[in-house]
Amino acid sequence: MAVTAQQVKQLRDRTGVGLGDCKRALEECGGDMEAAIQKLREQGLAKAAKKAGRETREGRVYIVAADDASKAAMVEINCETDFVARNEQFAALCTEVGLAALNGPDALSTPEELGEVMGPEGRTVAAAVQETFNRIGENMRVGRLCKFVATDNGVVGYYHHFNNRVGVLVHLEAEKRVDGLVAIANEVSMHIAMANPEVVGEADLDPARLESERQLLIEEARKEGKPEGALEKIVSGQMAKQLAERCLLLQPYIRDEKGKTTIAQHLAARAKEIGVATPTVKGFARFSLDESSGDEAAADE
Repeated sequence: MAVTAQQVKQLRDRTGVGLGDCKRALEECGGDMEAAIQKLREQGLAKAAKKAGRETREGRVYIVAADDASKAAMVEINCETDFVARNEQFAALCTEVGLAALNGPDALSTPEELGEVMGPEGRTVAAAVQETFNRIGENMRVGRLCKFVATDNGVVGYYHHFNNRVGVLVHLEAEKRVDGLVAIANEVSMHIAMANPEVVGEADLDPARLESERQLLIEEARKEGKPEGALEKIVSGQMAKQLAERCLLLQPYIRDEKGKTTIAQHLAARAKEIGVATPTVKGFARFSLDESSGDEAAADE
């Protein structure tokens, strides 16, 4: 059966695959459009398998939030090159995956779970990634995922850097939901993007790890010849400095030029301005393409 140019164009429009590959697939499938689509998908899977070992260090961090700030999802979509990260088709994939994450189950927590979610284009996230690979020909994957869902009294704020390489989500809960709470969450998000805390507060750190670090500091001070009676005071100061670097609530707020206002104090002051008790930071997540993929979300309670 002869394959027409119209059939080839139709297959290309549906798959995004090159004209030559579309024509061959149609010829091999006797002009059967659905069979040709399936064949191209199988060929794409085979190509993807060959490229699976190639590193995906570029990409985008993408955030989608509900209009009422009741929930938000942040996804990291990885590819091999910065050139593809700026590609319109890749950008469209990020939007599709982000919307699927936002509108999918509230309990979504892993890229594998997200892969099974149906997106706005009527296909699963896994299929969307595969079909975009078929079009572009570069290895890509969903790297990380975070989704926060607030209660009726809470909000999820975010910060998304203009270069698409850094994103932050923050989940705040208050005694009641009032105007201004979202702005506070967004302020904290921007701070987290710049200051990169490890956890919300000291209680979120492993006590055994803290004690181990304290003992190491004591031994170091002792080896430096510090007076035995002063060791505890010296180490306490060092530990306090470490905690201020690692714990969000203890960090100096980045927009305080004097560096004297902690995030905890900033939250209290801003809450007073809008007429609520100090909100609780239930969790945050910070994704950065420029850092190790070990970035994690601080546990959302």
